[in-house]
Amino acid sequence: MQFRIILAILLLSLAFKSKSQVVINEFSTSNTTNYGGGDEDWLELYNSSAFAVNIGGFYLSDKITNPTKWQIPTGTTIAANGYFRFFLSGNNVTTGPNLETNFKLTQTSQEWLVFSDASGTLIESYQMLVPTPGGHSRGKSPNGSATWAFFNAPTPNAANSSTSYTGYVAKPTFNVNPGFYNSPPAIILSCTTPNAQIRYTTDGSQPTTTSTLFNLPITAATTTIIRAQAFPPAGSTLLPSFTENNTYFINVTHTVPVISVSGDYGAATTGNNTFSPLDPFTAPTGIISSIEYFDVNQQFQWESTGDMRKHGNDSWAYPQKGIRFHSQDRYGYSNTINYPLMQQSNRQKYDVIILKAGASDNYPTGTGPTSNRAHIRDVFVQTFAMKNGIDLDGRRYEPCVLYVNGIYWGVYEIRERVDSDFTEYYYNQSEDKVDMLRYWGGMNIDAGSDTAWYNLRDFVVNNNMAVPANYQHVVDRLDINSFIDYFIYNQFLVNTDVFNWNTHWWRGRKNAGVKWRYV
Repeated sequence: MQFRIILAILLLSLAFKSKSQVVINEFSTSNTTNYGGGDEDWLELYNSSAFAVNIGGFYLSDKITNPTKWQIPTGTTIAANGYFRFFLSGNNVTTGPNLETNFKLTQTSQEWLVFSDASGTLIESYQMLVPTPGGHSRGKSPNGSATWAFFNAPTPNAANSSTSYTGYVAKPTFNVNPGFYNSPPAIILSCTTPNAQIRYTTDGSQPTTTSTLFNLPITAATTTIIRAQAFPPAGSTLLPSFTENNTYFINVTHTVPVISVSGDYGAATTGNNTFSPLDPFTAPTGIISSIEYFDVNQQFQWESTGDMRKHGNDSWAYPQKGIRFHSQDRYGYSNTINYPLMQQSNRQKYDVIILKAGASDNYPTGTGPTSNRAHIRDVFVQTFAMKNGIDLDGRRYEPCVLYVNGIYWGVYEIRERVDSDFTEYYYNQSEDKVDMLRYWGGMNIDAGSDTAWYNLRDFVVNNNMAVPANYQHVVDRLDINSFIDYFIYNQFLVNTDVFNWNTHWWRGRKNAGVKWRYV
């Protein structure tokens, strides 16, 4: 009996020791590479013991106050001296080769990453006080140790790189604020990191180690975007700084808000309203861009960094191109735009905004100086619908002027995008509780699933709507007023795209939900 007790104690001790040697080894909230789960954030656990460890039933979380947020599926095992990667996608995938948590990480909100055992007892936690730029990760250095470091070459499901860094050079500061000036200001750049080199560009491109070295005041004789980055001295354990972007408008005046965007846009800097030699916006993630916003009084209000993508289709045949800005936490600057952009709404948080240039208002009258283009039709019909109780969702509007890499591109429209952030604000229907569909030459699923929609459609096709019970079945699922208003309003507007190209509808599934309604 005594031998059995001793053996049981030894086995329990061995099990506890093995499990305590499973640690968070590396994770990325700045993923820009497809490792099998798209560009989702990821986490790697490492088993430093000589025994395989079953971590089924353990927990991962982004809340130190809620350590049991997502339970690792039963049977999940990490081999001896092995690694196990999870994707932090929010999709809650618990089967298959790629497990995905029910939460995402937001590094610019300084969230936590928490790892707990099956009883909810904390094993390890880490708060993201220092953000990382795109493509970087955080992890242990050396591999499996207790010391955290930063990596510019992530290694998911493998030993951490032997080259690690302690942090980032301080971001450069400007002695002159961005804004509007009647005479050219003399701009001085500085950095608090000793011996750092500050390099800058004035064409909107991202600074590199070969960009112009700052050593004399910069005189902005004409409207200019200055992008500056600080680089560490040789032998430093620091990585290059984040980029600071300031636009200086010289001898110009506008009576509407002004937006300045910058990025590696090729020929956009020539002011010919084209993007060449390659169109960077058609890639799935677009191109990393900075954006600055100046209000109607020409005062700087906010800036962000994210992905700029193409918006529209046929309208891209015309000089002014529609583009769409997606604020991205992965780049380490901000995860959203916090500002009341629309006078027609109290909304103050936007993950995505559209910069629209009239679009179909250019068609079909041509692009010449005598063409009869209104550039108000889409704005008018959507604003009219909202102000007059037409039961449709739409894009609220605010006029603006757009500059691209310091070049004036004309009058644009700031527009809301009808997406899951829109439904969360106006209807309290979050992304994971929304089915959002569009028909653009074929069915497109923006969020959720199209299964419930096709089930409803099939029911209507295969059943007599004159039967009250059948009709009620549809009314319980479809917002009839929205359905009616959609067809009447679009016929009145002679919208030729209404059925085959620009149809958009959605429903919400949270609590009582929102019936299928049209945009």
